[in-house]
Amino acid sequence: MLKFSNAYIFWAMLGVLILLGLVIFRYAWRKRKIKKHFADQNIKSIIPEISLGRWIFRYILVSLIFLLIVLTLTRPKFGPKVRMTKSTGIDLVLAIDVSNSMLCQDIKPNRLESTKDAVAAFLEKLGGDRVGLVAFAGQADLLVEMTNDYAAIKNMLPGVQPSMFGTQGTSLSKAIEISLMAFPNDMKSAGAIILLTDGEDHEGDLDKMIAKARKKDIHIYTIGVGTANGGPIPIYDANGSLRGNKLDTYDKEIITKANPQLLSDIAKKGGGTYYSGEDPLTALIDINKELRKLEKETFESKNEEGLEDQYQWILIFVIILLVLELFYSDKRGKLLKKIDV
Repeated sequence: MLKFSNAYIFWAMLGVLILLGLVIFRYAWRKRKIKKHFADQNIKSIIPEISLGRWIFRYILVSLIFLLIVLTLTRPKFGPKVRMTKSTGIDLVLAIDVSNSMLCQDIKPNRLESTKDAVAAFLEKLGGDRVGLVAFAGQADLLVEMTNDYAAIKNMLPGVQPSMFGTQGTSLSKAIEISLMAFPNDMKSAGAIILLTDGEDHEGDLDKMIAKARKKDIHIYTIGVGTANGGPIPIYDANGSLRGNKLDTYDKEIITKANPQLLSDIAKKGGGTYYSGEDPLTALIDINKELRKLEKETFESKNEEGLEDQYQWILIFVIILLVLELFYSDKRGKLLKKIDV
C-alpha cells in the first residue's frame, strides 16, 4: 500500500509544470527571435560557446530536481513494515464469559467490566507469551488468534459484551472447545486456558473437552468472577438504560452467585488451579506465577508496524541530480562545437 503523509504538498507540483511550460515557451520565443534578426547568419557564429539544447536540458534537470524535492516532502510510505521477532514463553488463551449474569454488580462496576480491566492490566505484565482471546456465552468465538501483539487484544476488549451472541446462557465446554482451536497443532511446550467466568454452566460436555485439552498438555485455570453472596442480574434497554432486574417464572428476582465448586472441579481435572475472582487481577497475577513454572517455547512472530517511510531513496536521487547540475555547463564541448546544437 502506498500513502503520502503530506499529500497537500502535491499542489506545489503545479508550480513545476507552470515553470516547465514557461521555459519551453521562452526557448521557442527566443529561437524565433534569433532566427528573425539573424536569418542570413549561422546562429552558432553569434553565440558560439552556448548550446541551446544543453541550456533547455539544464532547465528540465532543475525542474526534475524540484519535482523530486516536492515528492520527498510528501513523505511517501509503503507498507506494512514487517519485523520478525523471537520471544520465549507459552501459548495462553484468555476466555471471558459475556453471559448476562456477568453484568451483575456484586463487584464494581460489574463482573464483566472488572474482568476486562483486569485482563488489560494483566497483559501489561506479560513478556514473551503469545495470547489468544475468546468470548463465550451460550456460544463462543475466537476474537484474537495467538499473538504477542497485546495492543490488538486490548483494542478488542471494549467490544466484548453480552450483545455479541444471540444465544445466551453459559457453555464452558464450548469455551474450552473454541479456545483449543487457538493452539497450534505442533505445540512443543505446555499451554494454558484461563476461564474468567461466574461458573453458571448450563450446557455442554465438559469432561470431554477437558480430556481433549489435557491430551494436548494444555492446563485449564479457572477464576470465579463474583462474590459468594452474589447479586441480581440487571436488564438494560437498547439505549443502555436500566429497566430492572431479571426475574424467574415466579416473578422473583434471580440472584446469580459464583460457582466455586464447579470451577474447582474443572481446574482440578484440567491440571490447573481455581482462584476466587472477587479481585480478578490478583487472581490473574497468581496464575501467572504458576505459568512461569511450565515449559516454555521460543516463538518467531511476524509483526506489522505500519507503513515505512521511503522518502530517503528519493532524497538520495535528488542529491545525485544536484551534483550533476553543479558540474553541468551550458557551453558546447569540443564535439558539440562541430555541430549546430
